[in-house]
This record gives sequence, structure tokens and C-alpha cells, in this order.
Amino acid sequence: MIPLPRWRQWLPPLALILYGLILILGNIRGMGEQLLPDASDKHLHALAYGGLSALLFVGLRAPVVYRTLGIIALIAALGAVDECIQTLMPHRQADPMDWAADVLGSTAVCAVLATLRVCMPGRLRRWWRGQGHDGHGHRQHPKRTGPGTGTGTAAHR
Repeated sequence: MIPLPRWRQWLPPLALILYGLILILGNIRGMGEQLLPDASDKHLHALAYGGLSALLFVGLRAPVVYRTLGIIALIAALGAVDECIQTLMPHRQADPMDWAADVLGSTAVCAVLATLRVCMPGRLRRWWRGQGHDGHGHRQHPKRTGPGTGTGTAAHR
């Protein structure tokens, strides 16, 4: 299996940091209104957890269906934890519709990214994985070794 490009490997830890910020900033009174004054509470939930889903979708490696379902399940659990934490705050209260907005935002983002991934042409898919070009616009060809290729050890010849 080809390893992920280095920049994609940092996305799941970044998602974890973002989740921590969501928990901290989301429980400060009036913070949501200061960040996006015209957005409703449900839009903020969908945006925040949709962003988490995007980071996880691009940063994780698994078949598209398993990745999508796993991320939606994870976001459902993280959203439930967020709502449970809100019950401990004096100025906040848990709302099942907030949790539904979390899951809906995750589902929408994962559906779009999964569709793009499945419909992505092979050349773009290779670029996305970090293979196929040397960084200077020159196409790389896979190196072949072994019998009949003119390379390899003397044992192969």
C-alpha cells in the first residue's frame, strides 16, 4: 500500500485539535454569535462537524464506503459527547437537534467528498495520492526490477 502524502497524515491530528477547540469555544457564552453573527446555532453545528468530517475524510485511508460510514459514526459519537458536556454548563443546554445538525453536516460533507473521490479521473487520483509526478511537472514511471527488465540483481538475469 502506498503511504499517504505527508500533508494528509497531519489532518486527523488537526481534526482532534479542532474538536477540542469546538468543545472549548462552543461552551463560551456568546462565542458562536461573535464568530458568525448571522448564522443560526444549527448552521454552526453543521459547519463545525462538517469541517471535522472533511479533515478526517481526506486524512484517513480506507475504502470510500467504510471511511464514510466510519466518519459519520464517529461524528455522531463526538456530537453526543459535545451535547453531554453542554448539560454541565450553567448557560447551555443539550439539544437533540444540535446533534442532528452535527450528523447532517458530516453526512453532507462525506457524501460530496465520496462522490468526488469515486468520480475522480485516474490521473488526478494519482496526483492526489502523491504519485505520478516528480514535483517539477515530469511524469514518473514506476521502476520495474526483476527478470526481463534489464535491471535487478545478477540472480534475476
